Amino acid sequence: MPRREVTKSHFGAMEVTDWYRSGMDKTVYVPQKDFVKDYERQAAALEKHSTQIKVNQEKIKDDRIYKCDARFVDGGEDPQEAGYFFPTKAGTVGPSTDGPVTFTNGLCFEQVTFSYGHTGDANDIGDVVITVDVEKPKTLFCKDWFLFGNAEVQHVETFFFRGKHQITLKNLSPDAKVDILTNGI
Repeated sequence: MPRREVTKSHFGAMEVTDWYRSGMDKTVYVPQKDFVKDYERQAAALEKHSTQIKVNQEKIKDDRIYKCDARFVDGGEDPQEAGYFFPTKAGTVGPSTDGPVTFTNGLCFEQVTFSYGHTGDANDIGDVVITVDVEKPKTLFCKDWFLFGNAEVQHVETFFFRGKHQITLKNLSPDAKVDILTNGI
């Protein structure tokens, strides 16, 4: 019997995760309201940011936060170092792409394969199913995280364990479905 967790993501989606010995199945219920129109999510985000500002102010007092003159590891020798927090594109999967995509530049896993599926038909794609097969971890205690999304849908997932993981995106708006059909995830 899998262990089940129900959580809420940073993007306001409800997530139901079933953990197995060699992977997980996650169902993500994407919120129907845009963040701009969802005042409850805006209020929660403001409250979270207010708390983080207080934490950062304490760190600044104790000189425990990066500042412009001390944030570069090698004194600024690498001109691209300031942008290293941006995610690297692993690939695009969707109904208009050519099959699975394999990513080999992970910080943890040497081989990550993404594949796309959906439960609907040509008229309505239904729910989107992304299967992620992560293999060959470089160390025992490492992780890779990925941002799945496009203009309409965003989901962040962190992978700690090798194996096959499945993410199902439910409750997609008509605009999100058109974007996935056109541009993929």
